[in-house]
Amino acid sequence: MSPPSFPSFLQKRKNSQALVCFSNTMYNPGQGGGGGGGGMGGGHDINPSTTTTSTMNSGGGNTGEALHASHFTRQRRAAVMHSHVRSSSSSGGHLHDLAADNNSDDHHRNHHHHHRGVYGGKNSMMSSGSNNNKRDFSHSKRTFRKQTLFGIVFGIVMMIALALGASLLAKVFVNTNTSSSPSSLSKMNNNNNNKRAEHAGVFSPVAEGDSRVERFMAKSNCTLNFFLAWTTSAAKFSLRYRRTVESTLKFHPGACLIVYSPTMQLDHFQRFWDLGYNIIVERPDVPYLIRGTPAEAWYQGIDKWKNGEYFFSHITEIIRLATLWKYGGVYLDTDVVVMRELDNLHNAVGTELADERGEAKVLNGAVLAFRKGSTFIHECMVEFNTTYRIDSWGWNGPQLVTRVAARFPQGPELQILPTIGFYPIHWAKVRKYFTDEDPADQHAVWERMKRETYLFHYWNKITVKLVPTPGSLMYKVLNNYCLFCEETGMDG
Repeated sequence: MSPPSFPSFLQKRKNSQALVCFSNTMYNPGQGGGGGGGGMGGGHDINPSTTTTSTMNSGGGNTGEALHASHFTRQRRAAVMHSHVRSSSSSGGHLHDLAADNNSDDHHRNHHHHHRGVYGGKNSMMSSGSNNNKRDFSHSKRTFRKQTLFGIVFGIVMMIALALGASLLAKVFVNTNTSSSPSSLSKMNNNNNNKRAEHAGVFSPVAEGDSRVERFMAKSNCTLNFFLAWTTSAAKFSLRYRRTVESTLKFHPGACLIVYSPTMQLDHFQRFWDLGYNIIVERPDVPYLIRGTPAEAWYQGIDKWKNGEYFFSHITEIIRLATLWKYGGVYLDTDVVVMRELDNLHNAVGTELADERGEAKVLNGAVLAFRKGSTFIHECMVEFNTTYRIDSWGWNGPQLVTRVAARFPQGPELQILPTIGFYPIHWAKVRKYFTDEDPADQHAVWERMKRETYLFHYWNKITVKLVPTPGSLMYKVLNNYCLFCEETGMDG
């Protein structure tokens, strides 16, 4: 067979390209042997009943024979095939098989699966690309999640660090200012008057304990010791309560007056001190005060008692009893006004309510005047410890001294004063004497009190919101037994 002319060869390759494209759209995957289609070695078996088969046999087969019989040199065939590969690749044709040596049929069959992998058609390429895309997308999602999580954690850590830093700087700033400015320290302490601070002040030991009180009394050569207790906010210590201090010092200028308070500044009464009066504010060191007394056992349950509604009244009660037993003197509630000297009172308690014959029915511990180591005060602490009730105000107060006095003989160790002594007006009637109601009766009571009353207890639990009317009995009491009588206030 004579070699075909070059134009004839090109024409047959064109037919072969058309056949390859057509056969790729009609192959039966179940029958095909693999490969990319076109040229020697076929690709996919075609149904012999179709016209495509005869066309392929006449096109594809003759092309192979022509190539084997060609007089072109191997170099020439390579040049020609390289030229046609470039032109065919743009139209989707496959000339890879034509570039191989047709004598190496075995080599072609060995690489059959490799060609299918590369030229296996659109489905293989799409499947491979899709899998790669999925892997890339999955990897991107994991990376994004890791970066996002890291960003969130880093942000939280930075916020915490900034907050801690700001808090530290604020503490340093406050400490610096307060340590360098006494006025700033005073303001800060005045504002720190909540219940937690009050609790801490009431039952936390203070450096040197009450030895400061002992040194104060020894140095001052006091004629008589007076004790008060103020456990609520220092800001509430208004003019009415200050009159207690003023009236006490008015009649006892040489006495020592100790105010136990966890909330007041130590220089709260500096004005009185500057005038020569012996008055100090002391932190109540309750453990020190009750050491060696029956009240020490009660104090062991302080964590439970401090949650009670009447805790401050009860802790004040134990402070007054322990103080009198330890030092001796006169204990006063802050809702009293002293109207005469109390030097001649010894181991005395007042009657709150009496029967028709004037005999005491109810005593009250708002005012107690007892010597150091009093047996009556000792018995009161025993009663307080053994019968304490967290839910009752009166049981641990007025009723306590009433119960003990009922079984304690009157004499040198116990003197019970009539109602006119400390409680000339009963709490059920006291409101009237803050007004100008019944002026004739108020005048008569006032004249009797001036003659017989040691001090007037005005029942602050009932009258705390009442303002005395000018001319009323209460107004006269507040403004006649004072040191700074020209000063007035909303409550006096």
